[in-house]
Amino acid sequence: MKILFKSTIILFGISLFSRIMGFIRDTLTAKTFGTSNFMDAFNIAQTIPVLIFGILGSALTTTLLPVFIEQQKTEQKVINFLNILVSNLIIILIVILGFCFYYTNQIVDIIAPGFSTEQKDFTILITKIGLPSIIFMTLTAISISYLQSNKKFYGPNLIGVVLSSIIICYLLIFEDNYGVKGLMVVTTIAYVAQFIFLIPSLINCKWKFNLNINYKNDTFIKTILLMTPVILGSTVDQINFMVDRFLASNLSEGSISAITYSSRLNGLITGLFASSLGILLFFENSKAVSNGDINLLKRQIRKSLDILLIICIPISLFIFINAETIVQMVFERGSFDSKSTYLTSSVLKYYSLGIPAIMARDLLIKSFYSLKNTRTPMLNGIFTVILNILLSVFLVEHLGLRGLAIASSISFFVTSISLYFYLNNIIKLNLTYYLLENIFKIIITLGIIAIIIMVIKNITYWDYNSYGIMSLEFIGIIFYFIILFNFKIKTVDEFKKRIF
Repeated sequence: MKILFKSTIILFGISLFSRIMGFIRDTLTAKTFGTSNFMDAFNIAQTIPVLIFGILGSALTTTLLPVFIEQQKTEQKVINFLNILVSNLIIILIVILGFCFYYTNQIVDIIAPGFSTEQKDFTILITKIGLPSIIFMTLTAISISYLQSNKKFYGPNLIGVVLSSIIICYLLIFEDNYGVKGLMVVTTIAYVAQFIFLIPSLINCKWKFNLNINYKNDTFIKTILLMTPVILGSTVDQINFMVDRFLASNLSEGSISAITYSSRLNGLITGLFASSLGILLFFENSKAVSNGDINLLKRQIRKSLDILLIICIPISLFIFINAETIVQMVFERGSFDSKSTYLTSSVLKYYSLGIPAIMARDLLIKSFYSLKNTRTPMLNGIFTVILNILLSVFLVEHLGLRGLAIASSISFFVTSISLYFYLNNIIKLNLTYYLLENIFKIIITLGIIAIIIMVIKNITYWDYNSYGIMSLEFIGIIFYFIILFNFKIKTVDEFKKRIF
């Protein structure tokens, strides 16, 4: 577990750097294009590649790692399977791309029925520009799983830096000449560059591509069977994504962009932990299951849930309280005006409440996948998406754009809680009272911090603006960890022993 802890810290640092680059990219994008009609069109145009990759890519990254680990005993067997997988998927993706090119008009009509004729025409054009990126996104996902099975974690975590760097260069140098259309071209090029970046690491792991189309290969068939429930589960997730955009396209101008910007800010937090702790935990869990060590698997899940609750609950509350200030600091400049800030912050506020649930859901789903149980997350996901669609339709009518975010957060909580109880029935985690006790301790600690902040504010008599209050809250976070160190939480005690 010490190696896991050390690797997690290193990966966290790499992920943080990658997220900072993504943050700069999004800030420049917001400054340049704001929440305009053209930016709404860009976000819808990206929906189709993201939708397809969200279905296929999620299935690949979650099922391939255990398969690669299982196949590692024979090096040539792994490489042969990798070539078959890549060859077969390229053919499938070419067929999917042909379908999407031919029916782009109809797809855009379905996703964004509220768009004007001019917006639809522009969306169709840039959608066709972005479609080829699906092939390279998929190749990158396969490469990442293969590299992770060879304990190469750092390179795959840097691909976000490659993507962001290329887009940042465009926004700084060329955006005045080519606008949103140019942004889509550069984004597609950036996805190609991500795969090229991984090629040296793939060669180092002895992979040499040879075209080998074979749909009857036993391992390929086994992988597809494992992927099928994940694909179905990912499909319902993407339906959820589409429903949000569908409903938002019928609201005020800039609603789709506001959802996109707020999702990315939310993802800045969830992505940090998903790409550091989540990746390593999935690898370690898969190894524990492969070795038949269920007790180790249970300990790793317990420690991960502890870390998640300790970090994500205060972050969630911090973003909820300071949503408008955060959006103002990050995005409000250039074309991103006060109206854009209001729209984006109203969504971010309620998305942020779901951060602990999003992280718990991802962690628990990976635990199921390491057990090679893909059916349970699929069924759970279907139920949750149905719930989210019903809530979204109801709440958007009464609360507008905020209703979409509230529906999403509620759905994530339902998912994570139900997944926990399903997993508890399978491997007897027996953590229910332990986790509830820890949540109570965290809430008590946050209550103490709130009192400390109020006392400091009243004693000093300073005229605190929103930035001053945020500074006080940052001081409160330091006190939060100091106080929490004195509570008896197993993972915190183990961390203290490791340090002291």
